[in-house]
Amino acid sequence: MAFLETLTALRETLEGGLGAVKCAVIHGGIPAGEREAERLRFQRGEARVVLFTVEEGISLHQGEHDDVPRSEVIHDLRWSAIQMAQIEGRCHRDGRFAQVYWAYADGTVEGKIARVVAGRLQAMKEMIGDDVETLREIESLLRA
Repeated sequence: MAFLETLTALRETLEGGLGAVKCAVIHGGIPAGEREAERLRFQRGEARVVLFTVEEGISLHQGEHDDVPRSEVIHDLRWSAIQMAQIEGRCHRDGRFAQVYWAYADGTVEGKIARVVAGRLQAMKEMIGDDVETLREIESLLRA
């Protein structure tokens, strides 16, 4: 997610209540050493979820410390295809697949961003020769 307020609200929701889920938290207001400690809590399985706002190179991929499959939910979509690719790349690397979900509601600004960025990602991936068939299908669904 992009906003600290969103991160805080999601953490409180996930960690509270009967089905409490331990969360690691990484954002720019935390010193580098603490960010790394939180990243390792997630990578080692001490926290089932990691909530982060940063786009820079943090590695959350499967296989570093355990072989638990990864999935990723992007809450605050970015207009930039490069930023979205970087965010998705946190879990989706080293030959490991991590399913990525974009969270948005139809008829909102986020829905508009999803349509635009899907087209931008497709164009970016076409330039470097990646397979874009799935992105074409997603973009057509978003336009419907």
